[in-house]
Amino acid sequence: MQSAPNFRKDLNVVIVAPDGGFASYCGMWYEPCHRIAYVEPVATDPDYRRLGLGEAAVLEAARRCGRAGATVAYVGTAMPFYLSFGFRPMLRLSVWQRSWRPYARDRPRPARVRCVAVSERGPTALTRTNSASIQ
Repeated sequence: MQSAPNFRKDLNVVIVAPDGGFASYCGMWYEPCHRIAYVEPVATDPDYRRLGLGEAAVLEAARRCGRAGATVAYVGTAMPFYLSFGFRPMLRLSVWQRSWRPYARDRPRPARVRCVAVSERGPTALTRTNSASIQ
């Protein structure tokens, strides 16, 4: 993880327990080109849950990213934990699938892909023929 291109140790927050061990952690990634922060991973020792340590770690990491230039922070889940201190759902995940059958003489054949875009008004089906072969 530390060898990833956008890893910055100064954006990660560790909360130390009174005995010197681990209590909570928030990993935060900052992408300067688009000025976004991404929260991942967050963990709290079960003995220290429900004390606000996870929230404190996330908010401190977000504050550090804000100082670095981030204008928004994203998290990849809508868990109640994140919703409880200000994160809001922004989109629903769409899963894409492509399947195909062998074509005569083993030539690639254009794929017919069904795409579904989800908006506040509900799903909208989009169909597109893609002539590029998928290997």
